[in-house]
Amino acid sequence: MFQKMVAGLAVTAALSASLAGAALAQDDAAARRAPTELKTTVTPNTGVTKGTVIKAVAKGAPAGTEFVCVLSVISMKGGKTLTASNLSSLAAAKTKKSGKAVCKQTYNPWSAEDEEGKVRHCPTTKKDKKAGFKCGVALADKNTIGAQYAGVGFFTPAS
Repeated sequence: MFQKMVAGLAVTAALSASLAGAALAQDDAAARRAPTELKTTVTPNTGVTKGTVIKAVAKGAPAGTEFVCVLSVISMKGGKTLTASNLSSLAAAKTKKSGKAVCKQTYNPWSAEDEEGKVRHCPTTKKDKKAGFKCGVALADKNTIGAQYAGVGFFTPAS
């Protein structure tokens, strides 16, 4: 299931990075391996209101690994993964000596199209929730667009 989520995030990360003008190098060998799932936590993770700074901490990648970080809504329902990302939230992060990457995002409600062309929202609508979407902060290593290291931490916006 995680590999399917990463595949969706990789598409999102690739699109995000290209729109931001980042030069990403695709490593074919890394793309064939299963990615390492980074343990990712988000604080705060409940009751998030407009203007709140969300801190995502991902652990488990080698020191100096560069990441792209983006606010996304993600669904892993029905055996397929769909994502829709807030491209204006694209940010960079880099692991420290400890293998920890920190990404800060300022939450504002947003909407974006998923891979099927349907508009998804954060906070999620009833339709989004029925389709399995959750709001989150996604990180993918910059060099392989998430094929080597990726993680996602979920949060719930205030009603």
